[in-house]
Amino acid sequence: MDKVMNALEDENKHLIGIYGMGGVGKTTLMEEIGRRLQKDKKFDAVIKVVVSQNPNIEQIGRGIAEELGMPLEGSGESAAWALATRLRKEKKILIMLDDVWARLELKTVVGIPYGEDHKGCKILITTRKARVCGTMECDTAVPVDVSSDEDSWVLFNSKAGEVIEDPDLEPLSREVVKECAGLPLAIVVVGRAPRGRGKKSSWEGALLQLKRVIPKNLEGVEDQLFKVPRTELQLYERRGD
Repeated sequence: MDKVMNALEDENKHLIGIYGMGGVGKTTLMEEIGRRLQKDKKFDAVIKVVVSQNPNIEQIGRGIAEELGMPLEGSGESAAWALATRLRKEKKILIMLDDVWARLELKTVVGIPYGEDHKGCKILITTRKARVCGTMECDTAVPVDVSSDEDSWVLFNSKAGEVIEDPDLEPLSREVVKECAGLPLAIVVVGRAPRGRGKKSSWEGALLQLKRVIPKNLEGVEDQLFKVPRTELQLYERRGD
């Protein structure tokens, strides 16, 4: 967060990237930065738009325009020009683009002027791949890594409740946390699942399911985020054990 905030305060940096694997906390970090900047009134406007893997350029432009109270009519170059004209009226503005998968032509296609075109406009993006920060020509790229073992355990404890107070369950609980590979999203989902149920069988079932569905190699770790909710459901189905 400090690195991103420092980059946003640097007059020579206009496009900042946050990158890391899915579920590591990029969006949460971006949203917290947005809240702090709004509270401190560092920008006249802070706007967040989700881009996604298959971006709809017109929808991105309209999303930004709507936040500014502007109906964006037309499409293509005319819409991009209209949006750029409106954005230049904002003395200091931060546009946060979440979940960027590939290069976006921000100035010419979307209509977001920055740098020499509008020095008061800052852009913050999140992406899963460092190379996207490169293709987007980010002035700064900040990595978000997985949580440490200690932080993972603290986060897990905050979600699992009084269940983890049982010393007989702690070894199993720690194994469960280890299988989450330091991903906050996985830790939160799995930690909530057996909350209020201290049966050893629930934790053994959680550990077995995690070992089956979560790949050990972090390159494919995004896949686990689609499987963790399934694990949570199965844990709830074990209530009768």
